[in-house]
Formats: sequence, structure tokens, C-alpha cells
Amino acid sequence: MGTARYHLTPEAISALWQAEQQERHGGTRTRIQAVRLYSLGYPVDEITLITGLSRTRLLECWAHYRADGVAALADHRCGGNNRKLTTAQRAELRTLLHQLTPQQALGAATATTTGMHWTVADLRAAVQQWYGVTYPSTTSYYSLFAACDFTFQRPDGVFKSRRSADVLQWEADTEKTNRRTARSARRRGAGRRRGQAVHPSHAAGGLGTARAHAPGAD
Repeated sequence: MGTARYHLTPEAISALWQAEQQERHGGTRTRIQAVRLYSLGYPVDEITLITGLSRTRLLECWAHYRADGVAALADHRCGGNNRKLTTAQRAELRTLLHQLTPQQALGAATATTTGMHWTVADLRAAVQQWYGVTYPSTTSYYSLFAACDFTFQRPDGVFKSRRSADVLQWEADTEKTNRRTARSARRRGAGRRRGQAVHPSHAAGGLGTARAHAPGAD
């Protein structure tokens, strides 16, 4: 790796620290932190453990910083489409997707009018905003949704929590079962009423017979 990483001036290291503290974008802040730690001589293995960046990404960020300064760490050239979420980031993403609606996460810049349910476009924007990561393929976002227990709702074109979808399906199935039970009960009730009903002619005949055999009728 060489010793070039130790050649930053105290002023440059201080500037990195200030930029890290002021940066609100999680991905950019992580890259600045990685470069600062690298410049201070931290072991690469320790830096990758702290930041989640791979060794290759760390060295790329360092090279970009050395060429163009802190601004190079904010334009995502160190991550780009080849960078992926770490295991910890995926776990955090799962929690955020279940806790927040797109409107809560992205404000007015949502793919749907209501901003209540997640779409691929919303997930892409959220992952970019939270982690500075952009995947080149839509399939990658479908995979992220699946890993976070979200299922695609074809009629609406949105993704919903699998737990919510299961509840909705259970409610729909229960409603269908209740309707079938009610129809069966009505049919059984109607059958009993028909069996108990006596035709008027039968009633008249029965009465005549009763009179014919009544005591004193002869």
C-alpha cells in the first residue's frame, strides 16, 4: 500500500473530520470516514470492519480523494453501481422499509400519488439516499424486496409487507368462507321450511277424513 496515505497535512485531516461531521448523506459520510481513518494509518481490515467498505472500494475512494479532494467522495465515484449493501445495511433496510412509508422516507418525491406503498423507483431512491448505492438492474431491487419480506401486488403495481399481505389474504379467505357458510345456512333453512309446509288440498282432505271418523259422525 505504500506510505503515501500518511502524507496528509494536519489541516487536510481536520478538513476531513469537519466534512464527516457535517455530512448528512450516509454513504458519503462513510466514504469520508474511511478516507480519514486510512490517512491516519488505521489497518485496512479495521477500516473495512468499521465502515463496511471493501478493501477495493476503500482504495478507490482514497485515490479519488487524492486526485480531487473531498468533493470526489460526494459524487459516488467510489461506490457506483458495483457497490453492494453490507449484511448490516440490509438488516437496517428491512427495518426501515417496514417502519416507514415512501412518503415518510422521501417526502413528496414518491412514485405513487399517496406515497403509502413501496415501488422499485422508491426503493432505488431510498437506497441511494441512505447508503449511496445504486444497482444497475431492476432485478436487484426485486431481490431486495424479497429479502425484506415484501411481495409484489400485481393489481396495484406496488410492494407490500408479506405480513400485511398474509393478513389481507386471510381476511379475504375468511370473508369468502363466511359468505359460503351463510348461503348454506339459508339453503338449509329454506329446505326445512318447505318440508314443514302443508299444501291446502292436503289440509282439506285431512280435515274431511277426520270428520268422517269422528265419534257421532255416523
